[in-house]
Amino acid sequence: METPEVFRNDEPGYVSWLERHERGFVLNLWPVGSSQVPMLHSARCMHIYYPEVTYTHTVKRPKACSEDRVTLERWAHKQGYSFKLCSSCDL
Repeated sequence: METPEVFRNDEPGYVSWLERHERGFVLNLWPVGSSQVPMLHSARCMHIYYPEVTYTHTVKRPKACSEDRVTLERWAHKQGYSFKLCSSCDL
């Protein structure tokens, strides 16, 4: 099973991943136990896809990224995350 790539404080790496994986999936993370619930997006979702490297995508909320949605969902559950699906992505 593939392991998702997790981006923390790595804007260039995250933007590069988005550009190379347009059909991928991104889990917008919060700390486990936070009152906020992580959200699963498609890689081209308008809520997470801003290709400008100067934007701070991964500073407040790390991103877990994978080409395979099932892999990302299984990884999230193993890490203790529950999550919602983005209603804008039509997932």
